[in-house]
Amino acid sequence: MILPAASADREFGLLCVKCESHRLKVYDSRPMNGTVRRYRQCLDCRATFATHEVVVAEALRQQWNSKR
Repeated sequence: MILPAASADREFGLLCVKCESHRLKVYDSRPMNGTVRRYRQCLDCRATFATHEVVVAEALRQQWNSKR
């Protein structure tokens, strides 16, 4: 299961690298060697940056959630 980008932003507390706003949008997303590269833009200051997210198999995610 992969969280939608907006949900991931809220759940993991992603902030703009320039102004630290939580208001981000994903304008491009590409798979790259077991990760997903997402290009994001701040809706407040218009700064852009990229994040690399690791795709975790559902079985590993359930195991990790059960330990929390």
